Amino acid sequence: MAWMNENKNRGENIYLFNASLGYFLVSLHQQTIITTMPLPKPLTIYKASAGSGKTFTLAVEYIKLLIRDPQSYRYILAVTFTNKATEEMKNRILSKLYGIAHGLSDAEDYLTQVKKAFPEKSERLIRLTAGQALQLLVHNYHYFRVETIDSFFQSVLRNLARELGLAANLNVGLNNKEVESQAVDNIIANIQHDEDPLLQWIMAFINEKIQDNKSWNVIAGIKDFGLSIFQEFYKTHQDRMRQLMDDAQFFNTYKMDLLARRAKALRAMASFADRYRILLDEEGLSDKCFYRSSQSASAYFKRLETGAFMDGKGPNSYVAPALSDSSALVSKTASASQAQAIETRVVPLIIEAEKQRVSSLVTVNSIDLTLANINELRLLGRIEQEVNDINEATGNFLLSNTQQLLHKLIDGQDTPFIYEKIGGQVRYIMIDEFQDTSMVQWQNFKVLLDDCIAHDNGSLIVGDVKQSIYRWRNGDWRLLQGLCDNENELVGVKPLEVNYRSQRNIINFNNTFFKVAAKMTTQQILSDLQEQGASNNVKAEALEVEKAYADVCQEVPEKRPLSGQVSVRLLPSEDYGEQMIMQVKSIVEQLLSGGTPPGRIAVLVRKNKHIALLAEWFQQHPITVGGQELMAPMVSDEAFRLDASLAVSTIITAMRVLISPNDTLALANLVKAYRKVCLGNDKLSDTNIFIDAEDLRSQLPADVIDHWEELLSMPIIDLAERLYKDFELSRLDGQSAYMCAFFDQLAKYLQRHVAGVSEFLDEWDANLCGKSIHSDEQNGIRLLTIHKSKGLEFDHVIIPWCDWEVEKNDDTLWVEPQVAPYDDLPIAPLNLSKKKLLGSIYKEDYQSEHIKNLVDNLNVLYVAFTRASRNLFVVGRKNSSQYPSQLLATVLDCMCKPPKDGETRGILDITREDCEDGPTSYDYGTFCPSGIREEEATDNIFEQSEQGISIDIKNYETRAHFVQSYDSDDFIMSDEEREKCANRQTYIDAGNILHMLFASIYTLNDLDTAINQLEFQGVLYDKTMTREELKATLSNRLQSQQVRQWFDPHWKVFNECSILTYDDERQCLVEKRPDRVIYDGQQMIVIDFKTGAERVEHQRQVGEYMTLLKDMGYRNVSGYLWYVLTNHVLPVSGIL
Repeated sequence: MAWMNENKNRGENIYLFNASLGYFLVSLHQQTIITTMPLPKPLTIYKASAGSGKTFTLAVEYIKLLIRDPQSYRYILAVTFTNKATEEMKNRILSKLYGIAHGLSDAEDYLTQVKKAFPEKSERLIRLTAGQALQLLVHNYHYFRVETIDSFFQSVLRNLARELGLAANLNVGLNNKEVESQAVDNIIANIQHDEDPLLQWIMAFINEKIQDNKSWNVIAGIKDFGLSIFQEFYKTHQDRMRQLMDDAQFFNTYKMDLLARRAKALRAMASFADRYRILLDEEGLSDKCFYRSSQSASAYFKRLETGAFMDGKGPNSYVAPALSDSSALVSKTASASQAQAIETRVVPLIIEAEKQRVSSLVTVNSIDLTLANINELRLLGRIEQEVNDINEATGNFLLSNTQQLLHKLIDGQDTPFIYEKIGGQVRYIMIDEFQDTSMVQWQNFKVLLDDCIAHDNGSLIVGDVKQSIYRWRNGDWRLLQGLCDNENELVGVKPLEVNYRSQRNIINFNNTFFKVAAKMTTQQILSDLQEQGASNNVKAEALEVEKAYADVCQEVPEKRPLSGQVSVRLLPSEDYGEQMIMQVKSIVEQLLSGGTPPGRIAVLVRKNKHIALLAEWFQQHPITVGGQELMAPMVSDEAFRLDASLAVSTIITAMRVLISPNDTLALANLVKAYRKVCLGNDKLSDTNIFIDAEDLRSQLPADVIDHWEELLSMPIIDLAERLYKDFELSRLDGQSAYMCAFFDQLAKYLQRHVAGVSEFLDEWDANLCGKSIHSDEQNGIRLLTIHKSKGLEFDHVIIPWCDWEVEKNDDTLWVEPQVAPYDDLPIAPLNLSKKKLLGSIYKEDYQSEHIKNLVDNLNVLYVAFTRASRNLFVVGRKNSSQYPSQLLATVLDCMCKPPKDGETRGILDITREDCEDGPTSYDYGTFCPSGIREEEATDNIFEQSEQGISIDIKNYETRAHFVQSYDSDDFIMSDEEREKCANRQTYIDAGNILHMLFASIYTLNDLDTAINQLEFQGVLYDKTMTREELKATLSNRLQSQQVRQWFDPHWKVFNECSILTYDDERQCLVEKRPDRVIYDGQQMIVIDFKTGAERVEHQRQVGEYMTLLKDMGYRNVSGYLWYVLTNHVLPVSGIL
């Protein structure tokens, strides 16, 4: 705070400037005028649409805090959702601080923002402060807390380990699937007898699958379903579910009760058919008396009797009119009495049955849905318990348990002591990608954020509802939407409105497309909900869709030219898959022929299977570029998997052959890889390898053939190294990164498991084969899923197969039943069957889920479309009922329509061409080629381009040598030698006990407590010296008046305290620790306890202690050596 007072006494011209709050107060002649600049609110929410400079904003805000106070890095917590985002943000902050401090041009835009925030600071002062902040960050890097949300909560977990009842050295496990799979295998393997309830559950599950014409092998299904124990919806009700699963009879009772209700509902409907037949007999009616004879009333009641009404269909077109006009059911041949009977008795019976049919249908559907997965549900308790047992045995704590455990700890406390652990160190919180935050994560974070808001420090949240695509990982975009809707004096909302990523035409197209798409989607949802008779609460959810996209229209930078192309192709269904690949091929050829570098092209798909399909096709078929055929350079994450490495695959195959020498196919693959690739004989034909060879094993390396059994007996890691050497894999180029990663994974696996080759190969097939190496060498067309593309950008984006389904019937919807008796179960997993769900008590649950699914899919489309900076190519299915393609056609047709009178906005100049038997195409804008990007040299040390380093992996032969173990000495030692050793050990143990005792007491009054402590710690357990013997020895040693005087209460005692000194020769700090130093203000005595034989170096050691103490300013210093076992006290005069 800076003050300037020109005339305080007269109250004139008083100025006050507060830099941290940003306001001026001016008092002139006792008239006060307050001029305010916009004050930052305690919490600011940045709504950051795609390409709007989110990372720039976060880095600027972080740097502004450092410029205000360079020490504030200690109190800032910035949270992201991926390691890559963490690395990018850290590097951005460091590089821009460096750029500001050194006046580099690449940091000018950051400097400009900082100068706006601190107009009172000179540019020179800002640069000096930036340099100071950078130095502090680099030298205190562990306080530079930019981390993932999982990493942050792991640190909280470790700090609160004691309160949570966890081991301080807990190992946080990441692989839920591996542990759960092992748990299921253990459970099944431990079934002891036929009466085991678990076996009965599994058999019931198998019988259900067989009745549904599905595979009886249910293990994979159980494992997939078992992963539900790691999801928030299950963990929220975990305690209640455990109680129910501990009740051996609950599930049987619950199931039988619901089945009885189902049977009762069906009997009730069948009874209407009985009443109908009785009525016919009483009134003398036959089918001929009814309109359309047996196709009307009789057909209606037959459907009730057989249960066919469960298809949800009501009365047919012959019966339905009678519900409003009873005469419509009467045939022309019926007599007056018969007509009267039909109108007065049959039609009312149908009306009564219709009312009952609707309620019975709801009952039966609700029961069927609730019980469909009941067998899997009751298995969850056993799976969860087994997972916990495995983790306890291995010392693991699963990361997925962190959030719920912390939530239980924090919940219900007004001032959680989490503040004491970490809260007091956090004043500013920055949360990135907030739309992907789960409810439990937010509740845990809110505790800290509320504290920061209360102190008015200024935290921020960055997110975009439109990019929320991780709901399957518990992300909830409604949290961000709700915060934005509740803007108040504490919470401010700032939209980042300019798109700096894309060309003008791309921005204009996306603005219009998603504005129209959100509106159409909302209207369609509301129309469907109205038809389904939805409640007002569900309809209100539907309105959130258009509201979420209210800020979709982004501004274009002023100087950006009118450029960029959007091309959409909707292909006919015939030969759809082949046409799709040909369309992608055509676009790739067009781009490469135009000089586009492959690394600036990306193909984004919804499903991994399409990545594999494209990769396989382009690996086998050339494309034509500039009139020449060549193989398209395709790069996917699959290319960097460990199993994509020839060297790693060779080692794995060799292991398979070693344990299964009769596996001819594996042996043939190994021989081929070794002879053709490892030895560099690429021209060697398969015929030469296999036809002429009588024994394939003879073509393997000689060392492998000669030492087959020896290799099988080797430790796995030694075996891998030996195979690397024997197959001469060092000759292969570009394999070092894969091999290093492979050995890292192998070592991690062996740290957690005691396994043989077979067990390791099982783990390889299940998990390790999919591990990837880090590589920035991606000079090829990128193949990746839309989810993995989030946060990335490419010049040219191709989106094929844009026709995925919104929902699948085999998806699972977890609900909380609200109606008795279903609510006896706190949660229920339901099959996502639209028809059944809409006709059940779970109708609102489905409607809400369907709305969320539509938002998810619209968001996926938004993320995909906004990855493109120059050109966007979209390919879908023509006349498709699938959401994306249908939405594309509907919205684009709307955008192509000429504007109505007075309308100009929202309509783009899109060219539409439709071929009856061919594709429908939509084109907008002009093609924007990739510019030439040259790597510019920079003086910023944090922005230097990375250079790959090639390393050679070499094998060094190790020879085992025999070392005699202590236990084996017992077999070769004589009785006399054994007795001497025992006496020697007894002597050593006694000396150690006495040394520990005297080093831990201050006065003689502490002896009993010290002995109790030794017993408690197990020091006296199983030792030759008992408590009584120890007391007798002490009594003997303390008879010396000199020794007793050392333990007098008047001394100030330093037991085993460190003395730090600098060693000039070694140029380092050295620590010295005397056993006991006592001081009474006048004299200081150094005492060192010894239990062995007397040596000269002991006196030298005490002399060093005395010299150090004298150098510290103590005048009267003396020293003694006390040989405890012999009870000899030796004075020390100084250094010898």
